[in-house]
Amino acid sequence: MVKVEIVNLQKRLKIPRKQVANLVKMIAKEEEVNEGSFVITFAGTEEIIRINKEYLEREGSTNVIAFSYIKGFNREISPVIAEIFINTDRAFEEAEEAKIDLMERFWKLLIHGILHGLDYEHENVPDSEAKKMMRKEELYFKKWKEWLDGRG
Repeated sequence: MVKVEIVNLQKRLKIPRKQVANLVKMIAKEEEVNEGSFVITFAGTEEIIRINKEYLEREGSTNVIAFSYIKGFNREISPVIAEIFINTDRAFEEAEEAKIDLMERFWKLLIHGILHGLDYEHENVPDSEAKKMMRKEELYFKKWKEWLDGRG
């Protein structure tokens, strides 16, 4: 069974916890991941800068940080498949810049983070790998939007 732990370190955006867990589980099922845990942390820019510097030795902020443990996943050692950090401040900024709905940007960042957590990559990889990740992002956002629209 896939479990989702949600950590909220910010106050700017109300996190729809149940929907976040449902989205993670939907993508995990589609990707044939049947066990393990995802830890999803929502934080502001300051916390993302700290994590970026401390763990990735990078300066500055970003919208998503993901640590994937799926390649060496062994639930005997740790049940965690991935730790994903979403910068909610960036979600606000990027939604405004793109003139799109905040929650659309929120879901797209979360899907992006989940895919990174499942070891998909778009940087420093062949174009075919980057395109595969982008196609998956589009597919899962479309499915998720249909699910959201259908439940209301």
